Amino acid sequence: MKFYTIFLEALLFFALVFAEQKKFTYTEEIVKLDKSNFEETIKDAPQVMVKYYSPNCPHCIALAPIYEEASKLVRQKNVRVIVAEIDCSANGDICNKEKITRYPTLKFYKDGEFKREFEDKRTAENISKFIIENSRARITIVHGEEVKEFINNNKKDDQKLLIGYFNRIGDVDYKTFEKAAHRYGDEFLYAAAGDSVAAEAVGGVVVPGIVMYKDYDEAIPRNTKLSDENVEKFIDIHKIPNLDILTEENYKTYVDTKIPLAIFFYEKDIQYEKHKADLHHISKLYRDRLYFVASKTLLKDKNRFNKATNFGIFNPNEPEFFYSFPKGKRMNQANLVQFGEAYFRHEVIPQILEEPIKARVYENDVVTLTKDNYDEIVLDESRDVAVLYYSPECRYSKKLFPIWDFIGSRYLYQRKNITIAKFDALNQKIPSSSPWKDLEYYPTIVMYQAIDKEKLDEEAKKQNATIDSYSKGIYIYGQDAVRGVQEIVSFISRNSLHQSKIFLNIMDISKFEVDDEISSSEEESSSDDEDLDGDTALERARKRKAAEQRRKEKREKKEAEKKKKAEEKLNSRAKSLPPEVKSKQSTKTIPPNSSKETTDKKASKDEL
Repeated sequence: MKFYTIFLEALLFFALVFAEQKKFTYTEEIVKLDKSNFEETIKDAPQVMVKYYSPNCPHCIALAPIYEEASKLVRQKNVRVIVAEIDCSANGDICNKEKITRYPTLKFYKDGEFKREFEDKRTAENISKFIIENSRARITIVHGEEVKEFINNNKKDDQKLLIGYFNRIGDVDYKTFEKAAHRYGDEFLYAAAGDSVAAEAVGGVVVPGIVMYKDYDEAIPRNTKLSDENVEKFIDIHKIPNLDILTEENYKTYVDTKIPLAIFFYEKDIQYEKHKADLHHISKLYRDRLYFVASKTLLKDKNRFNKATNFGIFNPNEPEFFYSFPKGKRMNQANLVQFGEAYFRHEVIPQILEEPIKARVYENDVVTLTKDNYDEIVLDESRDVAVLYYSPECRYSKKLFPIWDFIGSRYLYQRKNITIAKFDALNQKIPSSSPWKDLEYYPTIVMYQAIDKEKLDEEAKKQNATIDSYSKGIYIYGQDAVRGVQEIVSFISRNSLHQSKIFLNIMDISKFEVDDEISSSEEESSSDDEDLDGDTALERARKRKAAEQRRKEKREKKEAEKKKKAEEKLNSRAKSLPPEVKSKQSTKTIPPNSSKETTDKKASKDEL
């Protein structure tokens, strides 16, 4: 029964094959199309060339013998394509549907879809060449040394080649490559090899792998798992040159990749030629992270240093920022790489290209809050706001100022999501509209979290409730926590709705002294019941200082008492010894000429 089923399947397969061959015959004759067979032919035939014409058109009459000659040339090459024509005067509905606006019009269809229109000079050679090129299989299969010949013959005139090297034609990796070829269409010329000899012939390719060949760049191999996502990402990144001149035409191409641009600004061609080799070399290191381009005019307004030659990084997704290469620093490979790494570690402070946000006064990259702008900034529902409440006279506040300014400068590139601010709470009263106003001591750091309305609404629906008004989440930095840059940054990122983070290195952490306030453990271990509830935070700080002095005096007093008790114990022990032992110990002396080592040994021996 099993063999009978297999026989029927094979019979059905060959019947379908022969039916298709019987249905479409490839001859020199031009197939006449009309309403009865147009859609069927376009849909079912693998490839169709259609001439749309009108019998009264003089250009159509002149093209008729040329089109017939082109059909004969195509048949001589044994190309499986149907060469057809349709009279638009009798089939106006079809021609209108195909958007035919002039006669004659030549269109090529492949796999049931329109592919390309012929727009060259109407000669038999040009038309036949057009048909043959578009009838070529999407992927050319090559074997062994043939791959080198394919590359040499086609790697020219900005033509990009995409060649896959596989263990076997038709395996899973080949199917992934085939889908990519269908997705990118005529953007590349495709070939595939299914033997190890081809990979060895070109060298440097691990099977399975994909290589892109371009006349303006060297071949770029891809030797990882060939998933749809990986292949698409590889093609999108590498189809653009390593180093190119930025123009209005190609700018959108770069923007669509969502990869930042490393731009070299220049005024004279000789300046670009001087640095071209270094830029091209470094571009290979940052291939999947940065695109390197050069520009004379485009985006010139973003170069705020007003230098003829300058370099910087611009992310089209953040058009208000520009990261400029340090002024006065030599533009060589080492410094450019150092600058690129610093950018990816978020250590480069950007230039702000947008106008300052209304009602925001910046001082050392920190927003200064006043009664007039407090509500607009702190109550902003879309942004996290970290506020330092301080007193200009508080020494702990003064100690925290440089750390807070540093944090403000490092969060500068995240200005869309977070605001770092400060408020003089000694000379100003916190507005009653503030979500938090219970100030007890200086300095106090408060994090006002942005509002995620969608999340809150979802939680309310789960509880069958509705939210009439939204309020910002409030997080207060611990009074007894260490006020170091690392600890404060962790507090902000942990409580930020947007999870705003900055990356600190050892130098960032060590450049600031950690606040030496009394720890909670010391306060709890103290038996003093001092009252720290002053009228102002300044008074509170003074009382804490006085308490610290009292604790210090108490520790010194305890140490003195301990030392005194030890001496008394030693004296009482000496009094308890017999008289003969005392006299024996008193007669022992150390020779004056003995060395230090001998003295130490004798002393230790006497102790024993």
